[in-house]
Amino acid sequence: MSVTFVNGESFIERYGITGNGEYTPVFMEKDGKRLFIRNIVRPLRAADYLWCKYEYERSIEETEKAKEHLIQTDGKWYCSHGINKNPFEFIKWVQEHKYTFQVWGGSLFKEHKDFTDFHGNLVEYSAAFSYRIYDEAVLSELKSIVGNMPKRPL
Repeated sequence: MSVTFVNGESFIERYGITGNGEYTPVFMEKDGKRLFIRNIVRPLRAADYLWCKYEYERSIEETEKAKEHLIQTDGKWYCSHGINKNPFEFIKWVQEHKYTFQVWGGSLFKEHKDFTDFHGNLVEYSAAFSYRIYDEAVLSELKSIVGNMPKRPL
């Protein structure tokens, strides 16, 4: 299988507390489906030109990293934040150290239309993580492994 990427139509929405931003949705195409990855955001504040330029370039860079990771995993997942790019290796590390998951919003898994976010932190060691999972088999295996591990609500 292979994955390809396509940008959606840009739109203007609120960005931050006092400004607007131009959002360009980026999608992965796999198995005949178009799946949302993330938005490239360009802040629109004339007074903060350097900050806006930095934020826009960072948004592009983060999107490119996500796309590269999706190519490496054949579109199964990408890591947007974490000490290990592979969720299974991360969980193994958590188990080896007997750490406890700190759960935000009631669950480590937040389901969306086209993907599930596996995210949280650890109680004993600050190691926030966020993986976007597109593959049902990967998601099922992650849920099975994490199901019996120690957790504490935030």
